[in-house]
Amino acid sequence: DINSVRNAVQLGIEKFGKIDVLVNNAGISANVIAEDESAEHIKKVMEVNYFGAFNTIKTLLSHFRANKNGTIVNNTSQSGLRPREYGLAYCSSKHALEGMTSVLRLETQHFCRVMAFELGYYKSTEIIKKAFSQKNNLKEYKNLKTFYKPFKYGKFENFLPQAIDAIIETIKLENIPRHLILGADAIYFATSEMEILNKDIKYSNHYTKYCSPKIYSKKDLTYFKNYLMYTKYRFFKNFVQGKTLERYRMKQRKYKNLLMAK
Repeated sequence: DINSVRNAVQLGIEKFGKIDVLVNNAGISANVIAEDESAEHIKKVMEVNYFGAFNTIKTLLSHFRANKNGTIVNNTSQSGLRPREYGLAYCSSKHALEGMTSVLRLETQHFCRVMAFELGYYKSTEIIKKAFSQKNNLKEYKNLKTFYKPFKYGKFENFLPQAIDAIIETIKLENIPRHLILGADAIYFATSEMEILNKDIKYSNHYTKYCSPKIYSKKDLTYFKNYLMYTKYRFFKNFVQGKTLERYRMKQRKYKNLLMAK
């Protein structure tokens, strides 16, 4: 509730004089496939994970701007960078929070520092135990991974106290990173997402050359020979080149005939 947030912020300012750092860590998880999800449940998850953070940020931005100082840190989870099965509501909320964090980092750069931290799986957190879960036994979904299975390199354990220390030490830096990814699994999955994105960029770049031909040389149009535009381009190019070549050969023949005549 925005009013309760404003009251809490006001009490904090009255007691400490000002607020320097805002950490949005509250959140709820959910494990339901898209086919079984409801709009009401998704709205509930978004209300806590996204709009809860938005309300605190909205309330404190003017305070940070007036002081020309402030730090906003949002827990976007590794699910803010990568999708997972049974994660429609949760991943959507965390991806949205990632987007808000990135926009804030751009807009408030002259008076505020902004960072997201993406946690992997930590046994000592309560979010998993309290998550709403709904298993689906339809054969089309039988091969989906269960929630928070250890990643492919076997067993691992992330330690929460060390993660908290890392967050605090990073906040103390003058220039904080855009992302602080904490956990062996979080690093692995973030790296996997980067590899997928790089592959998609390479594939998409072929079509970008077609969609934005002025940026590229004419040679790059060979990628799109199956398209009508390219067909017309080749026809026009060959026509012009053919006519030019024909005129050149005619001049050569005329010149050769003149030499022979002499």
